[in-house]
Amino acid sequence: MTKVGFIGIGLMGLPMCRRLLNESIDLTVFNRNSKKCDPLVAEGAKQAQTMERLAQDVDVIMLCVSNTEAVESVAEQLLPILKPGQVIVDFSSISPDSTERLAQKVSEKGASWVDCPVSGGVAGAEAGSLAMMAGGDEAVVTRLTELLAPLSQRVTYMGPSGSGQTTKNLQSNDCEL
Repeated sequence: MTKVGFIGIGLMGLPMCRRLLNESIDLTVFNRNSKKCDPLVAEGAKQAQTMERLAQDVDVIMLCVSNTEAVESVAEQLLPILKPGQVIVDFSSISPDSTERLAQKVSEKGASWVDCPVSGGVAGAEAGSLAMMAGGDEAVVTRLTELLAPLSQRVTYMGPSGSGQTTKNLQSNDCEL
């Protein structure tokens, strides 16, 4: 069973995590305001006290944070402890250039970065009907399709790293930390 970590329990992250829990996914959560994790812990999620601890225990790390700077900050904290084979899936809407740089750094650790910004807002997150535009290694995106199914009506592979962000970058940001 794939172990998932989710960083960013905001307006989008909370319902996305609930949908993962409804599918009995092994879920560990982190948010800088730890109280935001309380409802998910009550519903069966584990809570990590640090991002580093979360990363030690999971196969896939999902991010849904507010902006490019927040994603870069999270990534810088995760980079030293990433393990080969781990996958970071970034649902945030950020700069395609930053995404490409982060994907390269993650790749150097033997891990994968998938930029996967979402469209559909809170209602889509609650209903599991988000549209996901994925950029990165196509084989990795394909492997993630089943894991992302409870969250989305469709996952569309857009091309190499940065392609998902390029597709989405004119739309508003749906994620927050």
